[in-house]
Amino acid sequence: MSRLFGLIDRALYGNRKTVTFSYPAPTESYFPGSPVAIPTTEPGVSQIILTVTSGMLPTINVPGLFFLFQPHMLAGMQNTTAGSINLYMRVIKNGVSQGTMGPTSVGANLYSTAYSYAWMTVVPGDVIEFRLWASLIGINLIYSGLMIHPWSINLSTKINYADNIVVALPASASFVQGLAPAKVTGSFIGLSLYACNNGLAAGMQMDEAVTYTLTGYRLDPSIHGFYPSNTTFSYVPSHQLGQVTHAGYMPYYYGLPKITSIAWTPLQI
Repeated sequence: MSRLFGLIDRALYGNRKTVTFSYPAPTESYFPGSPVAIPTTEPGVSQIILTVTSGMLPTINVPGLFFLFQPHMLAGMQNTTAGSINLYMRVIKNGVSQGTMGPTSVGANLYSTAYSYAWMTVVPGDVIEFRLWASLIGINLIYSGLMIHPWSINLSTKINYADNIVVALPASASFVQGLAPAKVTGSFIGLSLYACNNGLAAGMQMDEAVTYTLTGYRLDPSIHGFYPSNTTFSYVPSHQLGQVTHAGYMPYYYGLPKITSIAWTPLQI
């Protein structure tokens, strides 16, 4: 008996595929004994200048898959005065300003963690900078941190693929140096999945041992499958560049999706 469209004994599904990611230690520096005073006007040279190397990037066990990298960059400071001081910041990549923010207030004697994430991609050789200034003298820079995460990930070039998608996240912190480093309580950066050009959000809390499964969804290769977003699973500019304060935690940071593995079953049609 002939088969429709000439499909002869062809399986609907291919073999199960699993991609794993591994991460190097973050690039961190904690220097409370040698603080850098934040000036009252924008400096001509950034306080934090880092060159992205291949050793900073996550590694993947399957070559050839398309994904982008984003920097999670932190600057840790302390307001050493008895009054509030306004803080300003600029992020630069390869000599070109990527954005500014400020004024944002740092309360008396509080620690501040300025952050930048989820808005630019990097490759080895890129030079990224954090430039800081303030309304008054009294804020000192005492920490810098950088971790590179996968951002947009496309699992395949097939038109129809990916049923029963499983994404695993680790139970580990991102940054370890500083004064009692901690994530912002009750706030996290989730992970969104877009399928068939419709927003199908799959939210996962960073740094908790979570495995999330989506059954029956097909990813569309014309868009990137996964990307970070905020707790409401949407792209919010205020989460790209800003600062948070705390009396005892520094860095005090928002987590990013640190994916350890993605498994899926490709369709053969």
